[in-house]
Amino acid sequence: GGGGSAPLPLVLEEPAGPPVRFGGLEPRALDAWRLSRASGLFVDLLYGAPALAQLLAAGGEAVVRALLLDNGDDAEGPLELVWVHTGGLEGVPSQLGRYARLGLATATELERAHEEAAALAQSDFIPTSSRAEAGESGTRGK
Repeated sequence: GGGGSAPLPLVLEEPAGPPVRFGGLEPRALDAWRLSRASGLFVDLLYGAPALAQLLAAGGEAVVRALLLDNGDDAEGPLELVWVHTGGLEGVPSQLGRYARLGLATATELERAHEEAAALAQSDFIPTSSRAEAGESGTRGK
């Protein structure tokens, strides 16, 4: 942390280089997903992780790290993050499987993603209509 940082909202310039491709296998998105998981923020690999990767590429690394990681050395305390998440976590295992087939994700990460998706399907976090659509086993219906 540091007292000289600009207050939020911080407007970032468009990052140089290619954007993170929607639905593509992007190592930058996987890295952002891992960073968010390490902080306890669970995001999906299709929308959330690419959004974080794009923010990091736009020069927001200090902001993202301050939001995601404990910056308790800051005199003002850690920053807070409000992340409006509209779903997609149940799709992490399939997207992560694509990364694993390229050797970019580990078997341990994939196994944990399957366990978390199964637990999520049984929780009250998923609306009833989504749970019925997914079925008790966590798989999509016809």
